[in-house]
Amino acid sequence: MILASNSQRRQEILKDAGFNFKVIASDVEEISDKKIITERILDIAEKKLEQIAKNNVNEFILAADTVVELNGKVFGKPKNREEAFKFLKTLSGKVHRVITAYVFKNISKNILIKEVVVSEVKFFDLDNDTINWYLDTG
Repeated sequence: MILASNSQRRQEILKDAGFNFKVIASDVEEISDKKIITERILDIAEKKLEQIAKNNVNEFILAADTVVELNGKVFGKPKNREEAFKFLKTLSGKVHRVITAYVFKNISKNILIKEVVVSEVKFFDLDNDTINWYLDTG
């Protein structure tokens, strides 16, 4: 299997579940013209997968994309520690949505599975010390 992602967390989850895989990260620009957020995230995951799948038609490919959404505002990967701090401060004490789209495909076997999973997450009120401690864990 090929994981079309550099996400350390995705790699850890798959390893813990006993999967053998190699990583071939996609370098597609993570943009979509879809208006509905779930469709947009799925579109990006599909673009990541297709870039890798076209050169690996006999392989099983897994691609995914995840964002956090709060009141219509989408939070992507923070660019740095300061942005991560700001994101966590904004989410503190609130219920937000974590939206993950995944696509699993094998072209030669005509297999395609795709889904969007939306989870509601509530953060406790986080003080600055707690946020900094968390960010220090890497």
